[in-house]
Amino acid sequence: MAYVLSDEEKSDVLDVAQILGYAKKWEDIHNPYLFLQALTQRSYTNEHHDAENNEILAFYGDRVLEWYVTRMLLNRFSGEGEETPWFLSDFDEDKYTNLKSKLVCRSNLAKIARYYDLGDYLRVGRGSKESETNSDNVLGELVEALIGACALDSSHDYEKKMNYPFTTLFDQYHSNENPPLSNLMPIDSNRIDDVIGRMLDSERFLDEAENKEYIHKDSIIKEQDFENPKGALNKLFTKGIISEPVYEIIDQSEDDDNRELWKCSCTVEGFETQECKGYFYKKSYAESDAAKKVLMEILNENPGL
Repeated sequence: MAYVLSDEEKSDVLDVAQILGYAKKWEDIHNPYLFLQALTQRSYTNEHHDAENNEILAFYGDRVLEWYVTRMLLNRFSGEGEETPWFLSDFDEDKYTNLKSKLVCRSNLAKIARYYDLGDYLRVGRGSKESETNSDNVLGELVEALIGACALDSSHDYEKKMNYPFTTLFDQYHSNENPPLSNLMPIDSNRIDDVIGRMLDSERFLDEAENKEYIHKDSIIKEQDFENPKGALNKLFTKGIISEPVYEIIDQSEDDDNRELWKCSCTVEGFETQECKGYFYKKSYAESDAAKKVLMEILNENPGL
């Protein structure tokens, strides 16, 4: 008998797909079982034998993630020379490896999971909730699995656009057919790039990584200031380097559970006004996100400040 999603499971799947920016409505998801599986830890399947854990999705998502980051780094820091046929790069292999590792490591992915409260949707075994939802390894694996779920689910639209003649994973599941491996490979890379790029906020990460390299003992902005961008801007203001940052509420609304959502901007005279990249459940988080964008702009124009 086929597994039937409960209303609560459907709600969780849609919430997570919306958080990731993968879907706006239920109809945007072709195979919701993939997302439920991505949310499921082995400790849960040890107690519920009709469910499947997220380990293989995490394996696949990790490869999709690395491919995205590799392309993103090469697009930014290398290319064919204007007067030479060679592929030229700003960095050597070790530098690329270091940047890639910082982006895709489990601890960074866990920060993303906490940032979006993805651990709230994790399905774990009884007695494992506190330990597993606070684990960098578990939360990092969750992000990888969700990327894997998005990638596989996107193959449906991709196959449709490319007029591939084979059926989909969802159709095969309900017709008891065994899906060939070729069905898993083609993905809608533009759609998945949008999801990963939003989650990693990769361009700002690289701006931050570059600016950290300019820090020296006399720098006003220290590495720890990147974790408190509002405080960093205030430090620059009190030293008379910039005008006072002004924070404004752009939008305030509520989600389906009547929780407040905030969207804010940050303005520093002489620099472009920046908005937070989405809605936040706390106004301070929205302000901090906008402030970090302004801080990166200031540091890009004043390396080593």
